[in-house]
Amino acid sequence: MQEEVLEQQQEELLAKLQHWQALKTAAGTFATEEIVNLLAHAIMGNPSGMIEGALFGGIAAIAAGYQAPKVLRSLRESLPHTEELEPFWLLTHREPGKRSLMDKLLDRQPPAEDHVQEAVVERAPRAAEEWEEEWYDEDEEDEEEDVVLPSTAGSRFTFSQVLASGFLPSLHRIYLGRLTDGSAVYVEAKDLCHVALAGNTGGGKSSLMRLIMAQLCSVGVRVLLLNPHYMRYDRAANEDWTPFDPYLNKPAIDCARYVNIKLYLQWMVETLLPRRIARARDGQPIGKPFFAVIDELPAIVAEIKEAPSYIAKLLREGRKYGIFLVVASQDFLVKTTGMDGGGVRKCFRTALYVGGDPTTANVLLGETQGKIPENDLGKGTIMLRCAATRQPVLANVPYVDNESLYTLLGPSTFVAGAPVEEEEVVTSYQERGSTDEVMEPPRNVTALPTPVIQDKGPRAEDIDLAAAIALWNSGYNSERKLMKAFRMTQHQAGRLIERIKEQAKEDGAVSE
Repeated sequence: MQEEVLEQQQEELLAKLQHWQALKTAAGTFATEEIVNLLAHAIMGNPSGMIEGALFGGIAAIAAGYQAPKVLRSLRESLPHTEELEPFWLLTHREPGKRSLMDKLLDRQPPAEDHVQEAVVERAPRAAEEWEEEWYDEDEEDEEEDVVLPSTAGSRFTFSQVLASGFLPSLHRIYLGRLTDGSAVYVEAKDLCHVALAGNTGGGKSSLMRLIMAQLCSVGVRVLLLNPHYMRYDRAANEDWTPFDPYLNKPAIDCARYVNIKLYLQWMVETLLPRRIARARDGQPIGKPFFAVIDELPAIVAEIKEAPSYIAKLLREGRKYGIFLVVASQDFLVKTTGMDGGGVRKCFRTALYVGGDPTTANVLLGETQGKIPENDLGKGTIMLRCAATRQPVLANVPYVDNESLYTLLGPSTFVAGAPVEEEEVVTSYQERGSTDEVMEPPRNVTALPTPVIQDKGPRAEDIDLAAAIALWNSGYNSERKLMKAFRMTQHQAGRLIERIKEQAKEDGAVSE
């Protein structure tokens, strides 16, 4: 009711202003005409002509008043914008996307930037807390020009296409996908805290993890990958993970062992977090953000009994001290995660749901019962909640192909090793059958000679020298690191180092 009254008052004022403008124009015309007429006849000494001048002046004034609206319309483009007319604030004030009274009087639409600004405010991330680290504040401004992302709603696209459009990730601009209207969704790196990737196997969680990890690695934050099922090259999914190797805080192949996963989780809780808390208390920089990417959460929880408590503590306290988690699981139920209560799970401020478990969707996205198109999710279509959307929305995400990783992070270092033949497992006679029959050990058996185990894995000559040099320059400059990177023996790693040094001499990089 109040809005209707306000609208009616504005319309009445507008009518009065238009009438006043017409009268003012007419009066101005009449006054100007009369002044000129009086001066002319006074100079020429013809007082009788003043009456005729007044008559024609009145006619001109009436005509000017009649033509005033047309004159105003012709001038509306040449007048300065109404926001610049400070004395007429009451006439020029307007809400974003709406016309002021002066705009209505001049029959002018609000400037286009109002609409653009309104859309940006709706899509832009929330105002981030001030980040005191110099490496963050001094990052170049993200003036993205001439970036045209693929925007065909509903169609599948790749991360290579996104990069080919001119987009490059930065600390202020991490790409998560696009909405159904084609608009891109970006968040700041620190606003990812914390990330939940949830949904059925085969729904695309692995690709989403690669999407986030690739951008985090490229912008220089610290990334640790804990995945007990890690493979340097997943042939079934055609996913090459080797481009991540030079950027990870620890070799991913080492972090695949449960004993090491437990060790790193314990280190983050008992060493990294207290160290950063102490730095913050002393007013010191806490260090670069540390992202721990945890895949196959149910398997980790099943094998490491301390894992739920470690993860829960990091979720509750890590954000303030720059320790963030990216966790992937088929579901985030209490029985799966081992973390009691929904309070811990609400720490996931970014959620990407590919379908499969409505209860998990309600926990991560909010009360969305009956609002999630389960049949449409997976393989590029997800439900997304993040700092840029605030509410869960349907979104399309790119498939992270290997080429996009090569473009963003560097070439592949994967070298297929020699095929390993399956060996028959020989068990003891007690385990061999279900009967209780006792078998006698064989007699008169000649002892076999001790076999000589040949070197396994690729030879130094089999490794692409360009890839080896690139890995060497990125920090993999020891036999141990090359052994892990190329799955080769120490002997072959030493020979590979000799090849690298010989190439350096040929290029003049090493003096004799």
